[in-house]
Amino acid sequence: MNPWKFILATVLIYGTGVVTGALVIKLVDRPQPAHIKPSPQLTYNQIQRAEFLSRLQKQLNLTPEQNEHIGQILRDSNQRTKPYWDPVAAKMKDEVRTVTDKIRAELSPEQIAKFEIEIKSGRTPKKDPER
Repeated sequence: MNPWKFILATVLIYGTGVVTGALVIKLVDRPQPAHIKPSPQLTYNQIQRAEFLSRLQKQLNLTPEQNEHIGQILRDSNQRTKPYWDPVAAKMKDEVRTVTDKIRAELSPEQIAKFEIEIKSGRTPKKDPER
């Protein structure tokens, strides 16, 4: 397999995860009334990059110079890959919104209230400890 195909596939898989996470965070971050569409904000990459860098700092005990250089590497990568994800982001956002709306349509009003809390908190429902 051509090495560039492998690299591109890896970048595409990584970017898909970034975009999906960004869209989920945006939906969870602030509930919107049904008649108002949220404005597009793709700042999740910055949040994700900062969290990743923070984890590296803690796990690898990076020097301030390493921290700055790695941060710049991540920022540069984000700028290079952004053109690939912009078209995908809108489609992913629509898909997440569609799925969320379909789930709401299946729930009772009481369940919807709990569902909204789960979405806002950004976590999945806890597993039943007796299972």
